[in-house]
This record gives sequence, C-alpha cells and structure tokens, in this order.
Amino acid sequence: MEKDSLKCEPFYPCSSLQFYRSVFLDQKEASFHFEQVKCIDGMSTCNSTGLRQVTDELDEQIRGVMKESHDMMEVYKLLLTRALINKDVDSIAELWRVFHSVAFQVDYVNSLNQALQDLIQLTLENPGHMVSLKHQDQNRHSTPTKVHLLNEDTLVQFYQAYRDKFKDVIRDPCAFAPVSLIRLVETKLGDISDANSLSVPGTLLDKKTLGILQDIAELIHPIKDIVAADMLNICPQTHGILHEVLIYHER
Repeated sequence: MEKDSLKCEPFYPCSSLQFYRSVFLDQKEASFHFEQVKCIDGMSTCNSTGLRQVTDELDEQIRGVMKESHDMMEVYKLLLTRALINKDVDSIAELWRVFHSVAFQVDYVNSLNQALQDLIQLTLENPGHMVSLKHQDQNRHSTPTKVHLLNEDTLVQFYQAYRDKFKDVIRDPCAFAPVSLIRLVETKLGDISDANSLSVPGTLLDKKTLGILQDIAELIHPIKDIVAADMLNICPQTHGILHEVLIYHER
C-alpha cells in the first residue's frame, strides 16, 4: 500500500483477460467472482464495449506471437480464449479437435522434456547437503549421507513416463516423423538408460543427460511446428479468423 493512500502497488500488469481465464469448481465461488470483478478499470467486461476491448487485446497477443515466435500452439490457445469469449461455437469445436490431436501431444511431450531439464538443472545447481542418518544401534556412529533437493526415485519415474509417452507420440503416423529421426531420438533416449541403468543412484543427475534432452527437444521442435501448422487445414473457421486478425492489423 502506498503511504497515505488506498491504492495498491500492482505487481502484475492489469489485463482484461484475467476475468475470463478464471476457472471455478463451485458455482457460488464463480458467481461471487463475477459480481466482484466484472468491472475492470471502471468498465464492464460483459457489455459489448468490454468484449471488444478484450478481443482487441487477444488479437494483439496473437499478432505478437505470430511475429516473434510463430508458436502455433500458443496461437491456438489464444484463439480458443477468443472463441469462448465471443461464443463462437464453430471455432470452439475446431479448436477442441486441435487440442486432442497429435499436434498437442507433441507440444505436451516437449513441455515434459523442458520440465525434466529444469528439474535436473535445479538439482545440479543446488547439490545435496550432507546429513547424518542415525542407526537403530545407538553404539554405532551415524552415517553421513548426501540428500538432493529432489527425490531421485521420483525423477526416474518422471523420466520413464516421459520416455514412454514420447515414443508413443513420435511413432504416430500423424506426427509425420521420418523413420530416421525416430531411430535417432530413440537411440539418444537409450543412451540415457544404458549409460546410467536408472537403478544406480544419481543416474539422471549429470550434464550429459541434460545435453541429450536438449538435443531431443531441438530435433522434435520442427515436427511440432509442422504438425501444428497443418492443423489449420482442418479448421476453416479458425483459419479465417486468424487471417482476419493478421490482415486487419496490416490495414
């Protein structure tokens, strides 16, 4: 709070989209939120003017993503929010198919890969500390043991789940992955398992594993872009809206 003022210091940029991105499991909580937050900066988010402002903000974000990264999966997410706000049933149905397609699964396994890299990197940057484990026999000395921030068994299970899901997705014919790429990536996954055998403590916690995961992510990134862009061919309504958003700005 500012001194002698009731104004709060904002730590996050104010966005009219926040009202529409809140999810509730209880009808009463949703109704309370609607009554309390339905006005942002003195303007109702539910009337035609408010909806226009929200749609314009979404369109600007879509153009920004297309210009900077051309990440189609992120564009689809923004288009889905746009369709839900404007109650565009046809676009919602098309985007529902997108988010149940191989394109989204490829994006999902890439997210798992990045999360796995982050966990390994965090553990490598914060090496475990030594703790003394007491024996039941009070006459014996305690044994110093190294404890990591992350439970290694959990990390191994995470990697195994990622590996199995990845193989299922990359082998799907709709992923358009060439056989040579599939073999290369599976060889790299095998290098992690064979070199460490996953049963030895500290198996995944090394820079070699981190490097292999980074290589796999870079190899699969083009597949993600191709499959995601191809989804526009079965989404004529969404394709038309995206075209209008981009062309309208150029005018």
